[in-house]
This record gives sequence, structure tokens and C-alpha cells, in this order.
Amino acid sequence: KRMEESKDNSKNVVLEVEQAVSWLKEADYILLACAAGLSAAAGLNYFSEELVERFYPGLKKNGYPYLYSTIGSNMPPKLRWGYFFTHYHHARTHWPKSEVYQQLKDIVENFNNKNQSNSSSNNSSNTNNQSEPNSTTPSSSNHYFILTSNVDGFFEQNSFFLDHCFYSPQGDWSYVQCLAPCSQSSVYPLHPYYLAAFPHIDPLTTELSDENLIPTCPQCHGPMMMNVRGGNWFL
Repeated sequence: KRMEESKDNSKNVVLEVEQAVSWLKEADYILLACAAGLSAAAGLNYFSEELVERFYPGLKKNGYPYLYSTIGSNMPPKLRWGYFFTHYHHARTHWPKSEVYQQLKDIVENFNNKNQSNSSSNNSSNTNNQSEPNSTTPSSSNHYFILTSNVDGFFEQNSFFLDHCFYSPQGDWSYVQCLAPCSQSSVYPLHPYYLAAFPHIDPLTTELSDENLIPTCPQCHGPMMMNVRGGNWFL
């Protein structure tokens, strides 16, 4: 019975893949709607205890067995920013290219090239026929768009083309913002703060040794937070 169920499941998967291929052949554009499962498939699993033991041992010692358990927690400031900077280092800037992201990139790039070629042929035909241009055609020649709740920048790190076709409504781990916030423009790149602070993080405790390296808002000098959606302070 189990073998029959396995065969049926395999047939269903094949049929679903064939249907997806058929839709791609017929489509004019692709919308990639991606969430945490995609990054988990690339190794960044927020429920992985092994990941915490490997990169953030201080979190486990302080009662945070996996990354998801840190969300909304009231960490001591030195541990919080030690974790933030360490996570930026590993996940946002040094994560290796992922096979699953590269496979997805190949799909959309091949799709893009095919549709750009078709668009060029159609435009040439329209010009020869002196017909009016299609007003609904985007000015960009890109044929895919990305909407993601992930804040890890994996699309950027895997060299996707992102100009005018990328939206991450939950924020981006490469920015910090005023926690108040004191203005709508109080969002800043994390990288300069990271460069100053990272050498002062103990890899065994995940703590920042110098509290003076904790970012404060350049405008109001108040506390800062990662620019990721976590409350009505989010910009």
C-alpha cells in the first residue's frame, strides 16, 4: 500500500511540474513570491539549533536555542547588538551562493531572455507596420518581479537582477533605523556600524564588548533598531 501511495505521489509531482512548465511557456511575466522556506532551503533555517550552535553560541547560553526565539525578545543590549552584527556578517554579506537560488535564477533568466527576444521581434514588427505602441507594456525590458518577506538579501547575494523589480515589505537586514522614529528619513546603512563593532564581538559569547559601539540615531541620538518590520516604529 505504501509503495502504491509513493508511486501516486511521484506521478502527482510529475504532473505538477509539467503543469508549471506549461504555464511558464504561456506566461508573459513571472511574479516570484518568496518567504522563509526558500531561505531555509538555502541553509538559513530560523528553527535550526545547529545553526545557532555554529554561529551564535552566546544565544544558546542565554536561552535562545534557535534564531526565531530571538524575535521580540528582551535581550541585554550588548548581546542584542552582538547578535545583530554577527547575523549581518554571516547571513547578509557572507552566505555562500545557494543551489536553490541559482536554479531559480536560471529559470527566470531563461524566461527573461525568451520574452525579451519575443518583445524585440514584436516591436520590430509593430515599427514596420507603423502601428501604435502598446501603452500597457512596461518601459523596463525585465519580465520578472520579486516580492519577498525575507530580509536576508539572498536574491542580491545570488546575483539576481533587481532594478525596478524587487520589493521586500518586511525590510532589509542591511539597514538600521531610529526606534522612535524621529523622522521618516531616519534609516541608515548598517555596514559602517558593523565595520566598527564586529572586531569587538566575542565569538564565544556573541556579545559586543564596547557598549559605545551600539548604534544611536544620528538625528536625535536615541536608540536604533534593525530596519525590519517589528512594530509601529517600522519605516
